[in-house]
Amino acid sequence: SDDAVPAAGDFTLYHLQTRTFWSQVSTIREWFIANFSEEDLAARGHTRPVHVYEVAAGKWSARKVVEARLVLNPPVIELGAHNIDRVSRAWQRAAWVITVGEIYSAVGLLVGVTTRIAACVSMFILCGFAIGGYYDASLIPFFIVNGVFLFWASGLWLGVDRPLARRNPGSRWFR
Repeated sequence: SDDAVPAAGDFTLYHLQTRTFWSQVSTIREWFIANFSEEDLAARGHTRPVHVYEVAAGKWSARKVVEARLVLNPPVIELGAHNIDRVSRAWQRAAWVITVGEIYSAVGLLVGVTTRIAACVSMFILCGFAIGGYYDASLIPFFIVNGVFLFWASGLWLGVDRPLARRNPGSRWFR
């Protein structure tokens, strides 16, 4: 919002580009690194583009794009000569949910086991990405494919749901 940027004075604004598909992959990767302690990878971190704007006497400079290095151990964002300390690791809980949810959805949709539930989990994660700020036209095909899996019993055509539904006709898991 406009009130987040000071009205007057000299300052530097860093806009860290975080909401892309690859940044989500990096978040998942960070969760695995943090939980399975690969010290070399945790110390190396990964990079993301940052838009830097300098404001002096009310005049904005042209946008400069630099690489920020996000490091897990110690938790810091390196912006050239400047560092931002990342003490809070609350994002790891979200990465855990995304990791387990995406693995379950991928296996469920690929093999055809609990297809609609896997699609529902996938839709939940997709909506989270859209609400979190990563929404553009590239998500539309994912929503459409998710809708197909949610509304048609595709697991009953070719998937493992078919024999399981025959064995358990009243179960909601395999419909």
